[in-house]
Amino acid sequence: VGSKDKLTYLRLMQPLYVKPECMKCHGHQGYKIGDIRGGVGISLPMYDILRHAYRQFKIHTTAFLILWALGGTVLFLGSKKLQKNTKELALSNIDLQREVEERKKADIALQKESSFTASVLNTAGALIMVIDNTGHIIRFNQTCEQVTGYSASEVSGQKFWKFLLSPEESLQMQNSFANINHGGLAMKRIGRLITKDNKRRIIDWANTTFRAQDGSIEYVISIGIDITEEKQLQEQLLHAEKLAAIGKLSASIAHEINNPLFGIRNVLERLKEKADLDHDNMEFAELAVQECDRIKNLIKDLQDFNRPTSGMFVPIDLHQSIDNMLLLLRKEFENKKITLSLNYAKSLPRINAISDQIKQVILNILNNAIEAIEEFGIITITTRQTDETVVIEISDTGSGIDDESMQHIFEPFFTTKTSVKGTGLGLSVTYGIVKNHGGSIAVSSLEKGTLFSISLPISGEKKHG
Repeated sequence: VGSKDKLTYLRLMQPLYVKPECMKCHGHQGYKIGDIRGGVGISLPMYDILRHAYRQFKIHTTAFLILWALGGTVLFLGSKKLQKNTKELALSNIDLQREVEERKKADIALQKESSFTASVLNTAGALIMVIDNTGHIIRFNQTCEQVTGYSASEVSGQKFWKFLLSPEESLQMQNSFANINHGGLAMKRIGRLITKDNKRRIIDWANTTFRAQDGSIEYVISIGIDITEEKQLQEQLLHAEKLAAIGKLSASIAHEINNPLFGIRNVLERLKEKADLDHDNMEFAELAVQECDRIKNLIKDLQDFNRPTSGMFVPIDLHQSIDNMLLLLRKEFENKKITLSLNYAKSLPRINAISDQIKQVILNILNNAIEAIEEFGIITITTRQTDETVVIEISDTGSGIDDESMQHIFEPFFTTKTSVKGTGLGLSVTYGIVKNHGGSIAVSSLEKGTLFSISLPISGEKKHG
């Protein structure tokens, strides 16, 4: 603000109007109400005001410029940092996206591997179970489902011995898992498995343990092979070998007896011809010859007993096969004072069968009948022809079979005898032989005792499958 501004004034002029109250004093001057009779003015010096305003302008302008400069600097620096952070975030997002993609690939690969592993486990011909260290089932493959009859959902999370083992083996397995970290679990074992329909299978198990970081066993993979049929065949082979051994022994004994027997018979025949025997002595000599002939026939039966065959189906005399087995068991009948009742059909056709196996069927059932009788019992054997089949019925007056055992009588390894007396395979093998010949076998309870009924086709042929 210069010195000239000291002469600057702000003037205000307002008109002065004539009002009614003015007319008292000025009415004679010729004014009328509303006329302008003059004005009122005011003059205000502006120098101090403008100088103050200029000073305030400079202050505010300076402050504004400083604030603008600071704001601009802050915005500039902030934008640079924001650009840097944005760039770093973008790079981080790229890395994160890459990591996500890699994890997705890893997940897909893991899913494929898991699917492949599941397929291998499920399609494997072996039973595969994954069990935790307390015995709970984690994994149960399809072969386990097929063999046991249980679905994976039924047994998952359950202790396997509650479903799959007999009470004796269940207790043993609980003890093994209680000491699992101290060598309680055998790596290899053969045990029986109970199916859902209460059948028994025999399984060859191999166990693999997996340990946690602290060294304790975390879970167990058990891989099992069903060897029921294999064991059955082994036991059947043992039976066949026993029969063959008896046959060889019989043939050997027969050969040793035949030579002196023929000598004795020849001497007796010579005495009858040359010696002058009275009537009584002649009868004694004749009786001795007849007894020699009876021994000869007995020896012939022993030689024919279980004579090895080729395993081929050939026509056989069923009555002769039964008689051969009765010959073998004659001593058992005498020891228990068992009465034998034979109701043979008058004319029974030969049947097409494997001789050794039919003899084994008869022997197994007769053995069961003898064991069921304490003493003074009766065993009845009946044969008859029905259309194109022949029927053998063997009944006894023994202790019988309870309803529960009756449901499992033909199952492998099922037995009510002690381990010393039986393996539980006799009737299972019998069932298999009869089915292999295209026949059928049934068992029923009598008022006292048991009845086995066997039907065999006359023109038999081996059944496969």
